[in-house]
Amino acid sequence: MVQTYRKQVSMRTGGIKLYAELKPDFIKQDIKIGRDNFTTF
Repeated sequence: MVQTYRKQVSMRTGGIKLYAELKPDFIKQDIKIGRDNFTTF
């Protein structure tokens, strides 16, 4: 999910903005992860 988004937008997208853009997709797929835990991967 992250790789396909970065190919569309840019590799320079930061973690917080990336999380905000992908959050609706996480909710649809029932993935529960917070912003802080997302950026540590």
